Amino acid sequence: LSARYAKSHGVVIVERLNVAGMLRGRLGRPISGAGWSSFCTMLRYKLEATGGRLVEVPAPYSSQTCPACGVVDAASRQGDRFRCVACGHEAHADLNAARVLLSRGNLGDAGRGGFRVVSGPAKRQLRVVRRGHSTVQVPGLLKRPGLQSG
Repeated sequence: LSARYAKSHGVVIVERLNVAGMLRGRLGRPISGAGWSSFCTMLRYKLEATGGRLVEVPAPYSSQTCPACGVVDAASRQGDRFRCVACGHEAHADLNAARVLLSRGNLGDAGRGGFRVVSGPAKRQLRVVRRGHSTVQVPGLLKRPGLQSG
């Protein structure tokens, strides 16, 4: 699978997951069998061998962030549907999260005209107020070129 992605894609964007922390939860056994870290390692070196890049982006709140207006709100995520409480943008929740991750990957190298491997924790101004239904906007997610809503 990693070889297929490396041959067919110049850039692959993945979530930076805390796999060690996830192993302690109720999904520990299924996650340990998935081999996410091994897959990413293989994908990275195969992409580098073909001149490609693996971009890791922070995962927090990707399923609660609107790619159209940048608002982060847990109330926007309802099962497998995403409907932004601020602007009304609607999409399948997984597709919506993928668009947010794509936007974060593009922001990882903003201003350089390309992509780069993101190393270390990304410094983002992301803050969510969990009391009531407060929302915040995430800078940089507003009207990103190449990001289609739907």
